[in-house]
Amino acid sequence: MKTSELIKVLSRRLSIPQTEVRNLLEHSTGVMTRLLEEGLSFTLPKLGTFSAGIQPERVRYHPGMKAKVILPKKRSVRFHPASALKESLKGKSDAPFS
Repeated sequence: MKTSELIKVLSRRLSIPQTEVRNLLEHSTGVMTRLLEEGLSFTLPKLGTFSAGIQPERVRYHPGMKAKVILPKKRSVRFHPASALKESLKGKSDAPFS
């Protein structure tokens, strides 16, 4: 689903203009990004918990170079789904969203 499609769906369900939904979505993602940049975690009820972490430096084999290379440590986002989300997805078919 594209962002524009999400905005249309939310606008219809909430009965508010698409411009307001777009602003809300932009501000929400901005706040979430800032929290993760600061190393804080946050939970969205019935969805899950987002947290920022650091992946340690690691050694991997590079088949093109036929040698081991050292990958530097990097920051990443982790997501742990809520049990409510896991339960709602159990038994669902692979049919597209409607």
